[in-house]
Amino acid sequence: MNVQRRVILAGLMVLPFCGLARAQDVALLPAEQAFVIAARQDGPGRIAVDFKIAPGYILYRDRFAFASDAPLVKLVNPRFPAPAEKFDKVLEKQVAYYEGRASVSLDVIGQPQPFRLKVQVQGCAVEAGVCYPPYTKEFQVPALAGKGR
Repeated sequence: MNVQRRVILAGLMVLPFCGLARAQDVALLPAEQAFVIAARQDGPGRIAVDFKIAPGYILYRDRFAFASDAPLVKLVNPRFPAPAEKFDKVLEKQVAYYEGRASVSLDVIGQPQPFRLKVQVQGCAVEAGVCYPPYTKEFQVPALAGKGR
């Protein structure tokens, strides 16, 4: 399957989550500009993941995922800021989301070793009514003095 077809299919798969796209004349930012993600050490055995969300865009609270590629390194106890909430007419339910800036702190437990942190989010361009497929960014993290097991 060619890349263009995979992108179209991926976009169609998220439409049930976000409503129908209506972006005829709207210039959308690429995901990496709409949702800028950075990671940093936030104390012994802790990582903070910072999100800068472009004006007019949101990230859904229930679409965040964090993972380590090292089997002996676990990311636990995510601490999220309080999200904003609204009733989504298309989904017919209350949804929690972030706009502007958000930061999530995670404890790193297990074997102290370097690992790749994988961060996945999903968000939408609110005014355009367009939702992005899940967006993933990875970071190389040095060995941290963990919190134990």
